[in-house]
Amino acid sequence: MARSCKLPVTRHFFKVIVAGFRSKLSLPVAFCRRLKGKRLDKAVVRSSQGSWHIKVGKCRKGLLYFEQGWEDFVTHHDLDLGDFVVFEHKGDMVFDAIVFDSSSCEKEFPVSINFSEKSRKEIDNLSDEFESYSHTTEEGNFKGQSPLKDAQSYSPKGPYFITTITTSSGADDGSYLDIPAEFASSNNLVRASIVVLQNPSSKLWAVKLCSIDSKCGKRSALRGKGWHEFYVDNKLKEGDVCLFELDLTRKRSDVVVITVHIFPLVT
Repeated sequence: MARSCKLPVTRHFFKVIVAGFRSKLSLPVAFCRRLKGKRLDKAVVRSSQGSWHIKVGKCRKGLLYFEQGWEDFVTHHDLDLGDFVVFEHKGDMVFDAIVFDSSSCEKEFPVSINFSEKSRKEIDNLSDEFESYSHTTEEGNFKGQSPLKDAQSYSPKGPYFITTITTSSGADDGSYLDIPAEFASSNNLVRASIVVLQNPSSKLWAVKLCSIDSKCGKRSALRGKGWHEFYVDNKLKEGDVCLFELDLTRKRSDVVVITVHIFPLVT
């Protein structure tokens, strides 16, 4: 007699946003059939923007759908017809979700900082602390050599990396800046989702830190609205050189602060 095998619960599935999506979202038939015997009345959907507790409804055919609470997710992520959401089932009706628009690109959202209350207070105090700190930076001290040589002659106090700004760093659509893998791993940045960039004038920007899959493996990058605002506000351009220095005074803090020293290309 053939032994019956219990089908595993599908880990990933996606839903295309179609008419009637705002009030509820039906889950795939195959996924629903593999959830027999499990608690199905509630679900948690998590994204980079937070977590949503959603009531799970059930129709006569045994199919499931997100209802109460789903509309809040829709509104927060500005879902529209043609968008689609990729869900990863983590078990116990907990899902991680990534939202894509009709161009098949991941949607960008304003950075939402989910730091602890302690970390929030630290960020609020950063500006006050930095106001009393005088930076001897490239704005008045670079020697007029090439920007790269000026950066290499600088003497940072903490771990750092040097990079040259390229066109991709400031693109209006999808701008990003790669972080060397060795710097990210040796300074434990792989666990961070947000870093705080500080410019020579002590102004602060919260920037999303992403892990990106590439042909050469995983890499870390600063990207999204926060990075683009930093790029624009500091008038960066192709050919400028930046030295990113980790602030070691906050080694025991939940907040990762990186001071960016800017060596502009003189044209």
